[in-house]
Amino acid sequence: MGASPTTLPQLPGYRIVRELGRGGMAVVYLAIQEAFGREVAVKIIDGSALADPAFSLRFERESRIVGRLHHPNIIQVYDVGEHGDSHFLAMERITGGDLEVRIREGIDVADSLRVVREIARALDYAHGKGVIHRDIKPENILFREDGSAVLTDFGIARNTEGDTQITVLGSVVGTPYYMSPEQVAGETLDGRADLYGLGVVFYKALTGQVPFDGDSPVDIGLKHVRDPVPTLPRRYASMQPLLDRLLAKTRDERFQTGAEIIAALDDWEANNELPGAVAHSEVVTPAILARARERARHGGRLPAPPVTPVAAGVNGTQGASHWLAAGIGLALILGGILWWVLDPFADGSAVEAVPDALPGTAMPSTMPADD
Repeated sequence: MGASPTTLPQLPGYRIVRELGRGGMAVVYLAIQEAFGREVAVKIIDGSALADPAFSLRFERESRIVGRLHHPNIIQVYDVGEHGDSHFLAMERITGGDLEVRIREGIDVADSLRVVREIARALDYAHGKGVIHRDIKPENILFREDGSAVLTDFGIARNTEGDTQITVLGSVVGTPYYMSPEQVAGETLDGRADLYGLGVVFYKALTGQVPFDGDSPVDIGLKHVRDPVPTLPRRYASMQPLLDRLLAKTRDERFQTGAEIIAALDDWEANNELPGAVAHSEVVTPAILARARERARHGGRLPAPPVTPVAAGVNGTQGASHWLAAGIGLALILGGILWWVLDPFADGSAVEAVPDALPGTAMPSTMPADD
């Protein structure tokens, strides 16, 4: 069933449409599952890769584990099988991209919290089934068209209930930037290692950077073990306790379950405003800007409003007085409009009245650490 770069593979029950992506030992294709007429993503493992017993066991593990996990925030597997010298996995096709791209393009705080909550929900479910993911990172968090976050790639997941240990004791499996201290040390893992990885994702979503970086995987791993939890920028200071618990060096000091993370996020949102949120919904109009400029010109106080001329007579001169008052008022209005159009910010004093950002705008993916 192997295929050259220009030849699509043949798979009974599926019509392969095109390649979606490839790794060192597997290729993912867009396909139509003919029995249901639906689009799926088919992951085909090359036969040469399966000659490696460890890789073969990993693929079988992924198929077995993901096939029995049914949760709205975990990718759905439709079919597992083999054909010729290759194995395949047919999965739900996710079209909304991954979290790594969204962070790079700019993701706001509300969306960051929502993603963390949804992945915490997925992990709480998986851990309850005895499954540890072991590779929580933005690239493994995808988005459906409706915006919901989906946890994928259980290739190095482990079943804590009677699963065979495929790694040598003391070896390290995972992505260094997102590894828990116990994962770096090669210790026996539980679900709290995944929660630590989610904490790193949380930090990166807020700041655009990972909390620990270095020149080599060993250097990065040592920082996870030894370095203190970084301090968030000031605008996120109220979230520091959440981050401290997510990235605690000792497992017992972390959140113990995904449900605890969700409860903590709910509590934080109930008692805090989202950083950067506008406290009121007043629209900034030209009149508001003009008032702000006048206030600045007069030391923070607006001048007394002009006195509208009032007709003094009640006899035949009353009509003339009314016309005079109307003419003066109109002249004042036209003069004010002309002044505003020609010179709205001559001295720059009203610029501070304009908000820095409108509600709902996305944050840049990289922010000054001391902002």
